[in-house]
Amino acid sequence: MEQFTIYYGTPQGKQTKIGVDCAYPKRIKAQKITDGQILEVHTCVYEVSKREQELQRQYGVKVDKVPYHITYFANRTEEKRKSASDWQIGREAINKGIPHLDETKQKIREAHLGVTKTKEHKHKLSQVQKGIPKPKIECPHCKKQGGTGVMTRWHFDNCKHKPNE
Repeated sequence: MEQFTIYYGTPQGKQTKIGVDCAYPKRIKAQKITDGQILEVHTCVYEVSKREQELQRQYGVKVDKVPYHITYFANRTEEKRKSASDWQIGREAINKGIPHLDETKQKIREAHLGVTKTKEHKHKLSQVQKGIPKPKIECPHCKKQGGTGVMTRWHFDNCKHKPNE
């Protein structure tokens, strides 16, 4: 079972940071960290990823924009990916460009087999394939236009020109 070490230290010529690595001693040597400390050790890549960002906020150091588990899976080889358990591969890693395994593709095919789509759904799919843009809606307060989802979910309630009630 792989162990992930959350460490705290200052790489040579850089600012103090909190990072994660599954090969901690090599990382310390590679980055020439002289004051390195181990903060925590975890066995779950998702748990360590979440905890790393929490500790970065807590210690007031730069918070990583991309969570550790995303880069971890992106750097894995095909052979390692095949040996990783399903819970580790996860949906987020797949969304970031790591392809499904053949077994997973087969399960997806079987799940969708026999499912029929309505005419309305087929029409919407064809519109997307033809490159026809989705309809836009307009804010009644400021006349700004945008996609239906974003405008209803965020803009309408937060519009600067919305009268106070």
